[in-house]
Amino acid sequence: MSGVTGAWPPPALEAFAALLGAGPVVVGRLGPLPVYLFGLTAAAGAVAGLLAAAVQARRFGLSGSQLFEAAAPALPAGIVGARLAYVLANFADYRPALAAAANLAEGGFSFYGGLAAGGAVFVFYALRQGWPVGRLLDAAAPGLALGQAVGFVGAHIGGRGTTVPWAVVVDGQLQHPYPAYAMALAYALFFVTWRLGTRRPPVRPGRVFLLYLLLHGLGAAVVGTWAAGRRFLGLTAGQWAGLLAAALAFAALALARGRKTLLDAGAPWPADGAAAVATVGGITVRLIPVGPPARPESPAAAAARRALLAAAWLGALAALLLLFRARL
Repeated sequence: MSGVTGAWPPPALEAFAALLGAGPVVVGRLGPLPVYLFGLTAAAGAVAGLLAAAVQARRFGLSGSQLFEAAAPALPAGIVGARLAYVLANFADYRPALAAAANLAEGGFSFYGGLAAGGAVFVFYALRQGWPVGRLLDAAAPGLALGQAVGFVGAHIGGRGTTVPWAVVVDGQLQHPYPAYAMALAYALFFVTWRLGTRRPPVRPGRVFLLYLLLHGLGAAVVGTWAAGRRFLGLTAGQWAGLLAAALAFAALALARGRKTLLDAGAPWPADGAAAVATVGGITVRLIPVGPPARPESPAAAAARRALLAAAWLGALAALLLLFRARL
């Protein structure tokens, strides 16, 4: 197994440093460098997302080290792609001073630009190593969703003007709390992809990620209704990007029915004895041990367990929303 080698600092650490230096609100200093609120929440989201993805990887019988190794070059590529896509979408603002495009401290990132660039590097690296691309993407899906949910706590994205009771005051104007809407969407996707990772037998490789991309794109098109910004044929650039992502995900899901695709590339491998591979009649089958049968649970205990889980999930979302509200 290869490790992450190269010059110091490694690309992933440089990416975290770049994240900390992004955003308009300074909350502290790291030596001589200012630490911005959005940079802080984005970096926290990246850490939370990586941890969630590592747990999901174990569910699929994968090793977290492979996930982290593929993510190391993907993270800085994603930051560059996110910034580049934002600059291109707002090129009229940057045309007079192109050097401002490299100023990450002012903020301005496109999620789909980052996903495209980072995802391409992630897939390329996994293919070169002969790793199961689809399963690694499935493991990354809840991490992407959770990371975005946490990152939106410090996001400074304007919403459309409104007088709804939950409006927030930004620059002296009442606006829709667009980051809160986007946060709720991302958290819902985290819940869906996290729960899909517990299914036995597991879904086919890559389907969790494609479903995430489909739902994210459709959700972005809806939530973008309340975002401020330029419109192109009635929609923001983010809404158009979301619809394109949803269309591509839907097409990939349709084309993959009953066929072997790029998402099925790479042979699965055991992870610390958590999985095994067998070949039956020329077909490779992954065997996932299920352990001893669970003890029967009374209806009252099952209802209490479900209520506690629901409270934990909703409580975490409420905490994120309260943090967003508190920083305004």
